[in-house]
Formats: sequence, C-alpha cells, structure tokens
Amino acid sequence: MNRMSGGSCVRVCQRNISGYGRFKCLRLVFIVFAAGGFIFFLSNLLSLHTARERVGVFRRLYESVSFQNRFDDFPCNDTSLSSPAELSNVTNISPDLAQFLSLPVINPHPYEYVHNHEGRCQAQRPKVLFVVPSAPDNFVRRQKVRHSPLMEFLRKSSCNATLLFFLGLPAFSKRTSEKIQRRIDSESEQYKDIIQAGFNDAYQNIRLKAVSMLKWASIYCSNASYVIRTDDDIKFDVGEVVGAVYRAGKAHRNFVLGNLALDWKVIRNKQSKYYVSREEFASDDLPPFALGGLLGYPLESVRLLYEASLRTKPLWLDDVYITGICAPRVNVTLLGDPQFTFRH
Repeated sequence: MNRMSGGSCVRVCQRNISGYGRFKCLRLVFIVFAAGGFIFFLSNLLSLHTARERVGVFRRLYESVSFQNRFDDFPCNDTSLSSPAELSNVTNISPDLAQFLSLPVINPHPYEYVHNHEGRCQAQRPKVLFVVPSAPDNFVRRQKVRHSPLMEFLRKSSCNATLLFFLGLPAFSKRTSEKIQRRIDSESEQYKDIIQAGFNDAYQNIRLKAVSMLKWASIYCSNASYVIRTDDDIKFDVGEVVGAVYRAGKAHRNFVLGNLALDWKVIRNKQSKYYVSREEFASDDLPPFALGGLLGYPLESVRLLYEASLRTKPLWLDDVYITGICAPRVNVTLLGDPQFTFRH
C-alpha cells in the first residue's frame, strides 16, 4: 500500500466527496496530521532533555574526575621544600633592612587572645597554613568553608596543611554581641579552628586582623613553610593556588604572591566604603599592591611583614598597607601568577 502525503489526502477528499462529507474528511485529515506533528515535537523534546541529562552527567563526572586528579597529581609530599630560617638567623640582610628592623616600634599590636589554639601547628606540623579572616557573625560562611573543596585538600595527610579562622570581637549592641560571642565560644570548642583577638571587629579595623594573622603565624606556626590567606567568601582552585606558591618559593626567598593591583587611585569621596583621608595617606596614587582576597607568602616573609607593620605608619586598607607599603620596606617582592587567582 502506497503512502499518501498530506496534499494527496486533501485531493482525495476534494475529488471523491462532496458537501458536508468533504468537510468531515478534511477535518479528519487535519486532526491526524496535527496529532502526528505533536507526537513528533514531543519525541524530539524528550530526546533533547535526555541528551542534556546525559551531557550533564558526563560533565559532572568529568569535573569530579578532573578535580580528583588535581589532588592526586599534586606534589603534596614534595620533600624539596626547606623549612624557613628563623628571623634572627636570616642571612644576607642588607644594611638598609638591618637599620629598619632596628627602629623602635611605633605601631604595637598588644591584643590578647579570647580563643587561641596555639598548639595546632606543633601538633600537625603543616607545610601550608591557611589563614581565613572572618567577621564574628559569619557563621554560615565559615561552615561553607569547612565543607568546601579546600577541606578535601586539607584532609589529605600527604598535603600536610591546616586552616584557621581569624576573628575580632563582635562590635554590635551589648546584647547582640554577647549572643554572637556565646555562639563563637561553642564554635571554637566544637571545631577548634577559631583564633579570636581582643580588638573590635569593625570594617575600619581590617588592618588589625591582617596584622593579627601575621603575628599568630610568626609566633605559633614557625614550622610551616608557607602561609596562604583566603577570604571566607571566595572560590579558587586549591591545587593551582598551592602549586603557584611552591613554584614562587623555588625561585624567590621573600615574596608576596597575589592578584596585582597597579595604578590605582586613592578614593577621597567620604561617602565611599574605601574613603582614605589625606592625613592617613597623602598621595593620590596607591602603590602597587596585591588584592587581599587571596595572598601567599613564605613564613620568613610573614615574619618580616609583621615586623614592618610594627614600624610603619598605619593605613586602614589592609592589603595596600601590608603588600604595598610594608613589603618594600623589608625587601619582600610582589609577585603575580596566572594560576594564583580567585573569584567571588
């Protein structure tokens, strides 16, 4: 039996049937072909959905395997890394650096600790210390970090790394601050990863938190090779970031690795979140610096930067202050790497 096209069916209705019967025949032809078109459309839609599901499954599988491979291939057990020298034993100090380090302290950091897990590095002896500045009430962000891909890296014993959050005191109303502090106390007891210093944790005090991380690492984690600072709200590839720090460490002794900011201007608008007065910083041009969201340095550089912060006029913009002003004073080189990057 030969197949008939839509046009052939219509011509049969027109030639062989007249009047009302022709109308019924044409309506039947229309219904049949409309139904066929709908079935054809539906089958293609389901095929597309199935294909997308297959692509999604393979993409997730690929990403999972790729992510795992980054850790499997990462040289966590690289024994070529040497322990950093004690600051008092650093050799080849230039006369200018020696003279600077002999200057009196003009900008002390005397804050006591509310929570201090000072034995963390002595117990684990990590090669890499991750320090994460966090606002006291950022409980959700800290939990996300604890369940992020970074923790998979930290759980690999061969990678020999650890992580700590750095907080100040809640700076809210008395009742709210007491409530937040009780939650921090419980959090610190549960996870033992909270370092809390006794300064008010306000945005204008972010420099104090940056200095507190340098100070803690210098005093309590002298056995680490590198320190990586990461904000609690960013994403980055852990293997690439740590690998970039290791590469920089094999080529440079003292450095800060980060996302470089060049030719930035000082903001003088008092309504801006980043306002800086001329009394605090006279120039309209900021020095080259690295964005504070993600920074990496060897421990010797951490010690030098902490010493520099004690002897350098403060600027509340912590990343500009530490990496742009303090770093040159102690011969710490500012570096960038295309794999050392982050996103919010």
